[in-house]
Amino acid sequence: METAPVTKRFVVFLSQLREEPHNTDIQLAQMTMKMKEQAERDGFFWWSPKTEILGVDFQILLIDRRPLQFLRYREESLDLIKRAMRAAKKVGATDIGLGSLVASVSHSGQDLVEEADQLGLRLDHGDDMSMALAYSAAKKLGNLGLPLQRVCLGIVGAAGLMGAGFARLMASEVNSMVLVVRDPEDPKVTGLVDDLQRINQLLLVTISKDFTALRQGGCELIFTAHSSPESRILPEHVTPAAFVLDACIPPAVREEDFLGWPVSILPVGCGVLPKAIAPRGIGVDLGMGQDENNGRTTYGCMLGCILSASVLSTKHNIKSIDPPVSQYLLKQGALNGIAHQPFPQSEMAIAEKLRTLYIH
Repeated sequence: METAPVTKRFVVFLSQLREEPHNTDIQLAQMTMKMKEQAERDGFFWWSPKTEILGVDFQILLIDRRPLQFLRYREESLDLIKRAMRAAKKVGATDIGLGSLVASVSHSGQDLVEEADQLGLRLDHGDDMSMALAYSAAKKLGNLGLPLQRVCLGIVGAAGLMGAGFARLMASEVNSMVLVVRDPEDPKVTGLVDDLQRINQLLLVTISKDFTALRQGGCELIFTAHSSPESRILPEHVTPAAFVLDACIPPAVREEDFLGWPVSILPVGCGVLPKAIAPRGIGVDLGMGQDENNGRTTYGCMLGCILSASVLSTKHNIKSIDPPVSQYLLKQGALNGIAHQPFPQSEMAIAEKLRTLYIH
């Protein structure tokens, strides 16, 4: 069932209740507690107040299940997610945003596509806009003097949704790639390599599970889409003057580890945008209090859904989940006047570094 054209989009963001901090989601736990003070209870669901951001109506629907319950009882959780989608449709939603565990339980939304099609809803996991912003950052570096067609691109977390999507976006832009993954034999990895070489038959692709492959491959540009406290990227892993586009939460590359090194660390993705778009903090605009860290966690994912909804054509409704959505968002001007990828360093300084590195 194709969705009908709409004049204004309405995103309902699905997450689950968290009253205790879990891993890096302290922010979500705090948000949940604030939200419960003013949210409306409806059976298994908590509804936040409805608000408008960037011309998009936005509301959060929390499913009354804790993380371990949510992951352990997957079929029950999927049923609750689908019930939440139907509830969202009843209040007029056009788009469904998937929180991190909702995306995990539903295989990044793949298990929800049939339900979404029947309801005429578009699914969005928030990562499409982050991929588009990372692509924008790479192209901006190209405009400043990085010779992309000669560059080796390293991708950490290439088997994941964002890493694989970014690899496909960049396949026709670079000379070679180093894909760092947990399991080089994973069918997702071999399938990705096949896709990349269909896009660019001349592309050289190396697969490794070792960060040192980034340095050995001479990666001048690195994109990180996976991090954990046990797997930090350190100076010995990268070429001395590399540019690192870091989309990880928490960051995969820490500035304190690279003091005195000419490596340029450039945070990318929706997680770094909320303060620029909502100076008070996007959490304030959502009625849930001041968010910390400029929204690099949950708020960034929400903002990705809001941004992609705000630039979608009202005449051409598309399904999310597929990598081409990122290209679609770029073609529709997603980054023109709405969400340019900011650099923490001045563009003049970056251009000067590139002139030094690549004297033609």
